[in-house]
Amino acid sequence: MIKLEGRSDADVLLHAICDAMLGALALGDIGIHFSKPTDERWKDANSALLLKHVNELINSMGYELGNLDCVLAMEKPKVSPYSDKIKNRIAVILNTPIRSNIYKSNYN
Repeated sequence: MIKLEGRSDADVLLHAICDAMLGALALGDIGIHFSKPTDERWKDANSALLLKHVNELINSMGYELGNLDCVLAMEKPKVSPYSDKIKNRIAVILNTPIRSNIYKSNYN
């Protein structure tokens, strides 16, 4: 099994969502917030915790997620059979209705 490596669990979809949310408010990127070598809190962390933290940061500034649109573009593995499960997980992490959470898979 091929696995991505990263400081946390390297969940590329949740990391991309974190970056998009931080970037929308000019708060930098995921590396600025979670990759400090001296901060062991985030080492090997579940990416759901990172996304929850980003959402809480944004909420604490008086903002909330309106809509989310993200795409996973890859050949393998096929993720479309898990699309509903992925949408539900993101909705739970962000404490938002599924209707504002649009996830799409794309492949050649």
